[in-house]
Amino acid sequence: MIKVKNMFAPIDPDDGLRLLICEDAEGDYPYPKPDGWKFEDNVDLYIRQLKPPFLAEPARLRGGIDARLHGMTADAYFLQNCREHYPKKDYCRNMAKLIAGYAERRNVTLMCFCPDLSICHTGIVKEFIERYMSKEQEGRVTEPFIGTLK
Repeated sequence: MIKVKNMFAPIDPDDGLRLLICEDAEGDYPYPKPDGWKFEDNVDLYIRQLKPPFLAEPARLRGGIDARLHGMTADAYFLQNCREHYPKKDYCRNMAKLIAGYAERRNVTLMCFCPDLSICHTGIVKEFIERYMSKEQEGRVTEPFIGTLK
């Protein structure tokens, strides 16, 4: 099973393998860390390959200039860029296959520092990995993510 969670949320025994997939693993976070929070005590593995696409995050942070040009909110434009990015990159597909294989047997929690996970890339990555899980089980992808997974 795969779930998403804020990286500062308390550890739950059902979290399983806790994977941090945000931009800056140990740098300056845009949100305050809880007192006493330590990276090494709360994160099992940092996977840089599944961070938000380089072009998507600045578009959202610039106040949605690119989004307005496309008639979208900044958050919707960011999530669309994420959804289009991951299937195009070999390293993202390979990491998704690896995590999907692990998640077939154990729980995996994808984490980011975003306080609102409804507009975070972790949900897109979760969907992307779950496509590979269904591909493993059924021998094919039943619903394409973007294009066809190879």
